[in-house]
Amino acid sequence: MATVTTTEQQRTEGRASQTPVPGPGDPGSGYPGGPGGPWTPGSGGGASDLVSPGTGAGVFAAWVLSAAVAMLFVGFTATYLARRTSVDWQTGPMPAILYLNTAVLLGSSAALEWGRRLSRAGQARRGAGAVGIAALLGASFVAGQLEAWRQLAGEGVGLAASAHASFFYLLTGMHALHLLAGIAWLLVAWRRTARAARVAASDGDWGRSGEPPDRPGATVEPIETSLGAAAVFWHFLAGLWVYLWVLLFWT
Repeated sequence: MATVTTTEQQRTEGRASQTPVPGPGDPGSGYPGGPGGPWTPGSGGGASDLVSPGTGAGVFAAWVLSAAVAMLFVGFTATYLARRTSVDWQTGPMPAILYLNTAVLLGSSAALEWGRRLSRAGQARRGAGAVGIAALLGASFVAGQLEAWRQLAGEGVGLAASAHASFFYLLTGMHALHLLAGIAWLLVAWRRTARAARVAASDGDWGRSGEPPDRPGATVEPIETSLGAAAVFWHFLAGLWVYLWVLLFWT
């Protein structure tokens, strides 16, 4: 009797050892990447490289960069205010084009935020168009600054004309350099958002809901990382320009 029981146990154990154990990616396995389990980046699918559940690192880096640039201009401001107390200080003429430049840059910031909202709503194609408009307006602002410098030079107000003129060229020049970096960042975000639009068009329902139909809760990476981080830095630069404009001509 004991021999029969032992034989049955061995047969049961043998059948159990032959039963395949579900692994990552298998249906119903509960593993990341499987139809029954949670989704993770790179776990498969036509658009897996564009999807990410987290966005904190890129935005945090943009804030750190903005803080570093802000500290740079705090130093410039301190030097400017100290020099302005001199008895020979004279505020130079303000190019009229700065009114238009300011409106253009603020419009660029608004267009970028519009693009972010469209992209978050699943309208990646329209969002990419708005980001492209933001980058174009940013380039127009830089061109307007060059025109402002040309106008001042035509009036005989060069870099060495006065202390105020020197600070004007220094501060606006440094701001323009950072703005060029911001435009490059916007172009990268535009490219990735446009790529997301192409993927959305090929994935059917994703284009309408903003998330893959079989991966609820996932978000499009260009929208939540590149675009979000670029927006932080770009809005900061727009605010920085308003600050510099007021500092140079309205205080």
